[in-house]
Amino acid sequence: FLEQYFTASGWGLVKSVDLDLEAKKAILNVSNNPFAAKLHSKPSMPVDHLLRGIIAGVFSHVFEESVDCVETHCTALGEQDCEFIVKRQHQFDFSDKRVRQQLEAEM
Repeated sequence: FLEQYFTASGWGLVKSVDLDLEAKKAILNVSNNPFAAKLHSKPSMPVDHLLRGIIAGVFSHVFEESVDCVETHCTALGEQDCEFIVKRQHQFDFSDKRVRQQLEAEM
């Protein structure tokens, strides 16, 4: 469903999903993200906040528990694909600058 939803919505192509239902974790790789492509090499941090929210919402439903999503790689930063990690908020490493930038305001 997620792969078809992303493609139909024009938000890129979900290349892979590493899903662990028991641990309530997922890693998604998204290519051809039009938002990140428009901003290529301009921002200093990952930019796909809308997608983070959508992914967190979808996986909160799948896991039947509230989870958060952090973009760890972003094509807007010159990286090949966007990568999103989904898990419970307390499981993220807040010593990582990208995690803090994306989640601290939500705490």
